[in-house]
Amino acid sequence: MYRFPKLVACVCNSTIGALFCIKASRSARNGRDCHRLVEPCTLVGALVIGHDGVYDLWPVNDRLLLELRRTMSE
Repeated sequence: MYRFPKLVACVCNSTIGALFCIKASRSARNGRDCHRLVEPCTLVGALVIGHDGVYDLWPVNDRLLLELRRTMSE
């Protein structure tokens, strides 16, 4: 199991192509950590996959939907 900083580093290195989450909208403990994970996924084209959908964060619509769901879950 990856710790969060190592997970972000692996995404930045393009070692990980997709993140599988139980709830993608709650993938981090706070908004800042979630933003630190979403930005590298956007840049390298990694997918975020959860039980509620598959998010390709390159288009703005999927990123906006994920952020909206994250905000609502807080």
